[in-house]
Amino acid sequence: MADGNPPPQDWNPQLPPPPQGAYTDAQYAADEASLRQDIVSRYHDILQQLGYTDEHGNFIPGLVEVEANRRRGELGYNMGQAQLGVTRAQQQRGTLFSGRRAEEQAQAEHPYITSLAQLEEDVPRQLAGLYSHAGGLISEYATRNAGLLASAAARYVPPAATGDAGPAPADFSGSAAAPTQDPVAAAIAPALPTAAPAYALPTARPNRSRTLSRVHHMIG
Repeated sequence: MADGNPPPQDWNPQLPPPPQGAYTDAQYAADEASLRQDIVSRYHDILQQLGYTDEHGNFIPGLVEVEANRRRGELGYNMGQAQLGVTRAQQQRGTLFSGRRAEEQAQAEHPYITSLAQLEEDVPRQLAGLYSHAGGLISEYATRNAGLLASAAARYVPPAATGDAGPAPADFSGSAAAPTQDPVAAAIAPALPTAAPAYALPTARPNRSRTLSRVHHMIG
């Protein structure tokens, strides 16, 4: 790469993992995987243009640099052909060593020199823009991932809010609860025989003759 161009990037963007302690669920895992794939795919597309360093430390030129080199060669060849055309024309006219030849050659070379100068100005600017875009994807991942974590946290339902009230609290008021009737016993109660009514025992009648005897003894 030419001097002044941004340093090459690694093929692996090395996206940061989710922050420690953040709530995640299955939906977040699916959304984060989709986001990661999108960012990595776009990152690789940029590196294909920008150039990158592979896992062995070798620099792989990007399409921008490859195209610039092709354009440089094309402009150089065309400028050489223009110079050759001027020389042949001067030979045919017999003015090869005249001052006119230098002027015509300068005019023939001018468009190619201008294009080469513009190319050398455009390539570093284009590479810098791609470099900035690649770095922005890392920030975009962090921003979008923060939104996914927020959505996952909003979906979280604490155990106390699931509707499971647990066992009923004990009653310490001291009031006795009404006994609960067994439904089976209630169903078969009419079929059970009832106990016979109790009858009062007859009371002993007083002995009338003995009573009269006592009365007479008291008044006699």
